[in-house]
Parts: sequence; structure tokens; C-alpha cells
Amino acid sequence: MIVTTKAIVLRAGKQGDSSKILRVYTRDFGRQTLIAKGARMMKSKFGGSLEVMNIVEISFYKKPNRDLHLLSKADLILSSQKIASSFNHTIFGMMIMESIAKTQDIGAENKVLFDIISEIIEAMMKLEPNFFALFVFSQIKLAAQLGFGLDLDPLAGQQQQLIYFSIAAGSPATQKEYNSTFFTFDRATYEFLATVSRSPIDLLPHANPSKKMIVKIHNFLVKYFSFHLEKKFEYKSFSLYNSTL
Repeated sequence: MIVTTKAIVLRAGKQGDSSKILRVYTRDFGRQTLIAKGARMMKSKFGGSLEVMNIVEISFYKKPNRDLHLLSKADLILSSQKIASSFNHTIFGMMIMESIAKTQDIGAENKVLFDIISEIIEAMMKLEPNFFALFVFSQIKLAAQLGFGLDLDPLAGQQQQLIYFSIAAGSPATQKEYNSTFFTFDRATYEFLATVSRSPIDLLPHANPSKKMIVKIHNFLVKYFSFHLEKKFEYKSFSLYNSTL
């Protein structure tokens, strides 16, 4: 049967001489893989609607017990073209797309998560210098939706400069409890995470942290998601940002 839904384009690759293979995250049918026949032809009916991070309304032939479906129609709702004009916004936007592609099961609907990611893409479009805060915001929300949310309590009144964080519990712990499943934060890095975790999207920290802090938080998220997903988790796009350090 043919179905219609909103979707976010997570990944796009070549198929044959003229088509595209798409991984999309839909509002009503979760993650899906589609083939868009003729999408790479000059006069394709899809135009520029199938670029990564675009939000589109799509119609596709959904067949039971199939992992690949035929895309029939795609109408652009929001273009990611502005994001593509900024190197940093592109890198961290791609990392968000990776995280969704790697954590969402085929057909697993989650309208709340879809709406959160759509809102983040819209915020990215403003090209404000908070690209990393938006990325961290997305990963905190994603972890919560996956069932292993972070408890990032503020440290008001406490003086310690090193914060020991339990990967298993998703919350701070004492040095006495420290073991290999813990992560150590400096105070400034932890406070950045805590601020992002309790801020609405329109009040996120405007300035991004240092590159050193960005690497630290990236390493924490890799360890945190890998532990709770019980498999290797990585952001391949981060290598592009890392190459500028």
C-alpha cells in the first residue's frame, strides 16, 4: 500500500546510474530505507528534496516484510541548504543524523523524537554559533527517549573541580565508587552539559565551548551510548571536525 508521512533524510547514497538509496526517519513509520528511482537525473521529479537533513513529506509503497520500499513522491517542507553553508553546522548536523540512524529500529515510531529532531534542524537553520549546544541537546533528548536518560544535577555550592560520573547510572557519583565504567569531567565541562540538559532549545548557551571541551564531551557520549546500547557506537562525521584541531 502507499503511505504518506513526514520524514527527515538521514542519509543518501547512489544506486545504479540514476537512482538514490535513502535512509529516512519518518514521523509515522520510524526509520525506513527507500529507493528513489531516477532521483539523480537532471529532470528528476524529486528535484532537490532528497538532500540530507531536509524535512519532507513523502509517499512510498510500503510492503510488509520488506526492508526496501519504493519512493513515489517527495515534497520539500524545509531545506537544509543554509546548514550546508556552514562547516561546523554541517558536521554536527550530520552527527545528529548518524545518531538517529544508528539507534532507531526499522518501523519503530516515535513522534516525540521526530518532532524534537525537526525542531533542532529548524534551529540549526538560523546558523547561530550554538551548533555544538544543539548537538548535545539532541543527544540528551535521544538518550532519554531510548530509556537511559542523563541525570545532570547542577553543582551549586560544591567546590570539587573533578566530577566523577557513572556511565551505568547516568548520574554523578563519589570518587570512592569510581571504577572503569565511570567518566571524569572537569567542572566547566560538566556545568556546560548540565546547563544544556535543563535549558529549552531557544535558551541554549549561545557560545560554544573550547575545542578541547567539545572533544571531551564527544568522547563521553561515545562511551555512554556504547555502554547502554551494548555495541560500538561512534560518530564518523566527527573525524572531519577533529581534522581541524
